[in-house]
Amino acid sequence: MYLNFGLIRSFITNNEGKEFTRQFYFNSNEANIGNLFVTDLRKLLTQKPSSQVFEVLEDCELEVFSHDDITSLYHQNHMWEKLGRIFIQLAYIQMDEYYCTLLTHTPKEHYIKLKKYMPNLCKRLPQYHIASFLGVSPVTLSRIKQTCNE
Repeated sequence: MYLNFGLIRSFITNNEGKEFTRQFYFNSNEANIGNLFVTDLRKLLTQKPSSQVFEVLEDCELEVFSHDDITSLYHQNHMWEKLGRIFIQLAYIQMDEYYCTLLTHTPKEHYIKLKKYMPNLCKRLPQYHIASFLGVSPVTLSRIKQTCNE
């Protein structure tokens, strides 16, 4: 799906029902970056059921493309296939950077980076979603924010 405007989050849930935010999807001129394609790439590529849940956090407008729609475009013109490959490569790079940040940065460093790239968006997100995205509790996020003088 292509996000024309709005805010969506994806998350997974463990066996105890705890949610872990994987990604925020947004199209906003308030952010220094945008994440416009709302998809589970694993599901798209394997055609197996998704383990992710997508939650609309604000009113959204989406352009929806099925797997068959995408495959049909690929067959119509190789430029579509090239464009699809580029989108998948960019999504992989973004995901890899996110996971590397989680592994190599402290939650405070990760929060500072989040604020740098999505300053106004962070104000719109519920704090428990930001905490889940950072892999910390809401209480820990409050402490992090205090040390950042917020």
